[in-house]
Amino acid sequence: MKQRVLSPELKKQFEAVRSLLNACLALTERCSDTEAYRIVQDRLSHLQSAALFVIVGEVKSGKSSFVNALLGDDICDVAPDPCTAVIQELVYGETLTKVSLGDNWERISLQKDVLKEISIVDTPGTNSIIRDHQSIIENYIPQSDLVIFVFPAKNPHTASAWDFLSLIRQDWYRKMVFVLQQADLATDHELATNQERVKQYARERNVQNPIVFTVSAKREFEGATDSGFAEFRQFLLKTIQTGEVWRMKVEGSWD
Repeated sequence: MKQRVLSPELKKQFEAVRSLLNACLALTERCSDTEAYRIVQDRLSHLQSAALFVIVGEVKSGKSSFVNALLGDDICDVAPDPCTAVIQELVYGETLTKVSLGDNWERISLQKDVLKEISIVDTPGTNSIIRDHQSIIENYIPQSDLVIFVFPAKNPHTASAWDFLSLIRQDWYRKMVFVLQQADLATDHELATNQERVKQYARERNVQNPIVFTVSAKREFEGATDSGFAEFRQFLLKTIQTGEVWRMKVEGSWD
């Protein structure tokens, strides 16, 4: 079953924001104000979808299965080969297309209805070879609604994802949430222990109030009510409904 990420009311609010910006764009064009036109156009480019999620985690942490289960659709490949080191921006398109945005960086358009509501940035495993972490840090995290760090539920101790966190500006920490995926492979004791460990690691890196979810993509695909995804979707909806990120996207370039 395909899952809705945004409520109809939230979609209306988003469309109202885009309509207002389009009206501003038309006004700047009529006034021949080139600089204002550029700024408004840039703001619109950051609002191509109502929400942008950046997914971070090591290879084989269950990132792709997590995204597919969250959205209820086959959005990300779940490949046995862990060698791919490509940043993939996943957006809606009438046809399947791939556009290179730079070294190890591409935009993929997919005819998936859920991508009309949100965009996903699926990052390479943090323990794989990435030439330029800056592509993620500079182009996506500032305009993202949420940065989702995915860890294997049995082993959230791997260093590279935590090292990547240290590269991110602390004023963006409020956009972060931590997910223990593959919970079906861990015992209740392991899950409780590792939730506390993740909070500890996050606090050691100055994340003041880390939020940790425990989920199982496998259980979600089986239709189980204890997969943890219902709670996570409610958190996403509440996060987006605050409107804070839309405000930051609109106001960011006017400083």
